[in-house]
Amino acid sequence: MTTKSTYTIHYWPRNKIAGFGVTIKISNEFLEFAKRQKIDKQKYEEIGLEIIQASGWKNLNYDFFEKTGGICNWVEGVENTGLLHHVRVPGNAAGVALEKGLDGWAYYPHNMDNISQASAVLGIMSHYLDNIESRMPKDEE
Repeated sequence: MTTKSTYTIHYWPRNKIAGFGVTIKISNEFLEFAKRQKIDKQKYEEIGLEIIQASGWKNLNYDFFEKTGGICNWVEGVENTGLLHHVRVPGNAAGVALEKGLDGWAYYPHNMDNISQASAVLGIMSHYLDNIESRMPKDEE
């Protein structure tokens, strides 16, 4: 049960030493709950493509992503999982991936070189995070 957010988003739209990016920390509660959710994965591919096109790649079609396994990739080994493992956006292996750091689980940026990549990731992840968190039971007051 939760009444507070189970994730935090750190977004830096200006180029830093390591590039542009979005880091999203998630709680263990979010991680375990997401694993048990049924997700319409095809719908996420459609939403992801729409967000990517709106972020600056208007003429990009889905063929670009089919060669690399899609836009949204889910944790393997957990049947029907709703836990998103990584998101790809146009670029050289650009996107975010779920990793366990010293302070817990987070989606960390990889190879994001421009604001359009960071914006696309932020849009896709915001949709995903809100979808999962909205399903979580709330504490009764």
